[in-house]
Amino acid sequence: MAFIAYWWPRGAVAISNVLAQNFPLYDQAFILTNSPYYGGSGGTNPVASTESSSSEIAIHELGHSFVHLADEYWAGDAYAGEAINMSQQTDPALIKWKNWYNIEGIGIYQHCCGGVSAMWYRPHQNCKMRALGNPFCAICREAIIEKIHALIDPIEQFSPSDQSIIATIDPIEFKLNLLAPTPNTLKVKWILNGNTLVMPNTANFILDVNNLISGTNTLSAIVEDTTQFLRVDGHSTLHFYIVSWAIQKMLTGIEDIEASRDKIEISTYPNPTTDLLNIQIKNEKAAFIKIELYDIKGALIKSTPYNKMANGVNQFQLDLKNQATGAYFVKIIVNDMPFTLKIFKAK
Repeated sequence: MAFIAYWWPRGAVAISNVLAQNFPLYDQAFILTNSPYYGGSGGTNPVASTESSSSEIAIHELGHSFVHLADEYWAGDAYAGEAINMSQQTDPALIKWKNWYNIEGIGIYQHCCGGVSAMWYRPHQNCKMRALGNPFCAICREAIIEKIHALIDPIEQFSPSDQSIIATIDPIEFKLNLLAPTPNTLKVKWILNGNTLVMPNTANFILDVNNLISGTNTLSAIVEDTTQFLRVDGHSTLHFYIVSWAIQKMLTGIEDIEASRDKIEISTYPNPTTDLLNIQIKNEKAAFIKIELYDIKGALIKSTPYNKMANGVNQFQLDLKNQATGAYFVKIIVNDMPFTLKIFKAK
């Protein structure tokens, strides 16, 4: 397509300069060319023309540039390689999209044309990464959601922010302003001094000062996206977005509230596992952690003492080799905030 060749590579340098000078915090740029001809291209910055039907190309190319999806048609030997939606694995139990296998048309489909292509497989027959006019398949859709989670905090604002309150004994409203998807699949859990509050899924909470202890209290709101577009069992990473308030209660009432926010990513692998379960926790702030293992009926099997976690990536292991085959729950407690995941022990 001539209009693409015209601006590359000199135009690419100019685009990078414009972005750096005007939008230094951009996540993904998209180039719309003033051309009436159908066409487009991927790369660091995807490109499409103003021809009316090239909008489908624009979405397809964003799949490449924004999420690093592979083509699900055979684009040529040079483009073959392991990707989110491309693999040489043929075992349903080991394929990277095993959690979706036999759901929504997800399978292990051989690429066409013989030769090198015969060694590579895709997850779906009619994904937008194969043919324009189709929706993204479940695997590509999940990857897009994961990318958005990596870039966006759904908690836009919260109140109260840091403030001093002079001897109030009145109830205090705590509020989150959320950037919710449509339909809204965000779940909010409120925790007071390590105890999960039984209440509706709401972004607002009115705190009765009489329920606080003397001294320092901690109220936390944990936001999680519970969309069914992510297959949680064995899903690579769970994202939790947190606002915590340290509340000082004196004899005369609440005298100070200090707010902070955090993001925690928890990964468990392999799931299912035959012996050792790896747990990776990425947290923005230093914290104390405790890990507990429960059977499917909720009985505690084993637990670890609290350990100090530095900010950044922390690695832990849970030994399951002496446990019976079946489902279990792992509770990961970070600074008195519990996160529960379902895991499976295989033979």
